[in-house]
Formats: sequence, C-alpha cells, structure tokens
Amino acid sequence: MKVKSVDTMEEAAGLGLTRQQLAELGAFGIVWESIDLFQRPPLPSVQFAIVLPYTALFVIVQFLQAGWLLSLLPNPATAQAQAPPQLNAPPQAPPPVAPLPDLPLLLWSLILVLVAIFTFCLSLFVVAATFYAVGSIYWGKEVTPPIGFRSMWPKLFVTAVYPMAFVFAVLLGSIFVFSILKITFSGSLMAVYLILIGFTSTIMIFIVKILIQEANGVTYYEETFRFPALRRALSIMNQRWGTGLLLVIIYLCAGSILGFLSPNPAVLSERGIEKPDLILGLVYTVLLSWLTQLSLISWALFYFSCTARSGEQDVDDRVEGGYQPVRAEQIRDEDDEK
Repeated sequence: MKVKSVDTMEEAAGLGLTRQQLAELGAFGIVWESIDLFQRPPLPSVQFAIVLPYTALFVIVQFLQAGWLLSLLPNPATAQAQAPPQLNAPPQAPPPVAPLPDLPLLLWSLILVLVAIFTFCLSLFVVAATFYAVGSIYWGKEVTPPIGFRSMWPKLFVTAVYPMAFVFAVLLGSIFVFSILKITFSGSLMAVYLILIGFTSTIMIFIVKILIQEANGVTYYEETFRFPALRRALSIMNQRWGTGLLLVIIYLCAGSILGFLSPNPAVLSERGIEKPDLILGLVYTVLLSWLTQLSLISWALFYFSCTARSGEQDVDDRVEGGYQPVRAEQIRDEDDEK
C-alpha cells in the first residue's frame, strides 16, 4: 500500500470540494453530496445493471423467508378445519393460500440458506461496483471494463466475515442471557434487564455496521483485507464515530419508512397475490434499490472524508491504475453544459 501526503486545500477532482471541505462533511452533508453523485455517470449504469437486479432478488428472498417462517407457525384455520364438526356451527372460511409450495420443510430450509448465501455474495458485487464508480468520480477518471470489482469481492467477503461472526455471537449471547433471565427473574425487573440487553446489543450492532462499511472502503481502495482492514478502518475513523452512527440512523429510518410499502407475506398468504400487490412490490423494489445505492455512495464518501481528515490519501496503485484519466476536453465540455 502506498500512502501519499496531500494538501488539505487540494481539490478532490470530481466532487468540486476541497479536501478540507470533504474532511468537514457531516452525516447530512455526506447524504446531500451522495444525492448529487447518484445522478452522475457511471452510477446510473451501475444502478440498472447491478443494483436493481440484486434488489429484486433480495426482495424475493425476503418474501420466501417470511413464507418459510409462516409455514412453521401453527395455522388456526387449518386446525379449525381438522376439528370435528359441530352442530349449528357458522360456515368456515376457506383455508389460506400456502405461502410456499408444498415441499418438505428441510428442503425449503436448504434452498433458502443457499439462496441467502448467493444473495450475500451478490451484494458484495454491488458494494464493489458502487465503490468503483464513486472512485472514478472522486479522481476525475472514467471507468474501464469492470475487472476491478470482479476480482475484489472475495476480499470484501473475507473482511465482512469477521464482524458478521461477531454480530452472530452477540445475538446468540443475547438469546442465552434472555433464557437465563427468564428462569431467574420475573416481572418489571426482567423488563429492565431486557431493555438494557437490547440497547447494548443494538449499539454494538451499529458499531459493527459502521466498521464493516469503513473496512469495505479500506479493502476496495487500499486492497487491505481481513484484520488489517479492520484495524486500518479504526485508525482513520478517529473522531468520526458520531458521523458514522448518524449515517446508520438516517438510512435505518429511511429503510423503516420504506418498509411500509413492502408487501405483507402474512396477508398475501391469506388472500393470494393480486395485481395491486405486484405494482406495490415493483415500486418498493425500485425505491429500495435507489436507497441501497445511495447508502453505499454515502459510505464511500465517508471513507474519503475520513482519509481527508487524517491528511492522507490511501490508495493502492493497482486499484487506481484501473481508472483511465478523463480527457481535458471532456471536462471542459461538462463544465460548459453546466
């Protein structure tokens, strides 16, 4: 890795900001700049070619997982239909539509696990492609054929595994503590303990979320991965944890609001899928794809903001070499159009 000192007043080529301005961007400033970058090439191409198909698959997997969970729950309508008939009983409603095809539960579990793993791997392509596009805008260089992010996703995968394993351990630990508390305590005291556990677990998950996104930037732009990427992410995020936490909250709130448009698998399992449900699902998928890419743009800018604040630009020559300089005539033409 090559570390290059930079002048804090030097302009970040494609952003129209000095490095000092970039370093001082807060969470809302990063989101605002991300909205501006969202419309600039090559990000629209990445949106339609990669992010939108991934989001469509993600929504389908979500629906299948919800249907799988519904199939595990006892069905009151089915139990009522199987009960012995009673005299003068009111007419029974027809049984609900099965949320999933009639396959063995173990087979469905295996299918959903494999699809979830495939979706996660595909999400790393989305991260790499978006970071590559933001890098091309940041350096004022245009994107060449995307060999860069095709070869980068295994490193992103390895970097993400460690924090995700930590989150999984936290969740298992929370379940274990909850089981102990349920046996030991009761009433209001248990509620207090549960609130404390939930609050602590949420904060830890937020911290890991910030660390993963910053480590993604380190892995992609510096080709440093595994624990060195996590250590590097911690070092350049000095005094920027508040900004990262606010970014997480902003996109969490936006995703929660958008979730109201998500089709409800429990409702669909009772009445079936109708045309309005398909239209609503399509709108939800498109909006979610926009929000997904916008959040990744913000995290890429957060990485550049952190490196600008630390007074250095950490980019591996192999990564920066994947970009081609934009011709001076092209820059002048774009300025004339503005």
